[in-house]
Amino acid sequence: MGDGVLCQCTNCDDHQEYLLGGSRKWLNIEDIIDRFSPAVQGKIKNLQCDYSIEYIYYGYAIFECFQCDTAHSRLHVEIEYGGNKFYEAPYRCSECRRKLTKTYKQVENFLCRKCRSRSLKELVEFRWW
Repeated sequence: MGDGVLCQCTNCDDHQEYLLGGSRKWLNIEDIIDRFSPAVQGKIKNLQCDYSIEYIYYGYAIFECFQCDTAHSRLHVEIEYGGNKFYEAPYRCSECRRKLTKTYKQVENFLCRKCRSRSLKELVEFRWW
């Protein structure tokens, strides 16, 4: 089960949905591997073949672009393997192509991706399965 928030920009009326967590339908990584890019799929499969996977987490998370000061919801995977080695799927900002970083800041603290104003307001929180 996951959570989500629907935000609206009070300046331009743009709406954005941000998801967090995962679904009960996702019992293992194979249930969602096709939702990742081909490069990430290949990396996950190689790690599974070549190493003992010690821990794996997958679910939606909020990422931020430090350049654009915007929030992005992405399906995220973190894998610990081979005795304290870590892999995280890399993501890039859709506007400037710079690296996105996982964040725990509230979405309302970011700029609107459409008009670039700091006018995001939370409309509703929801749960998804």
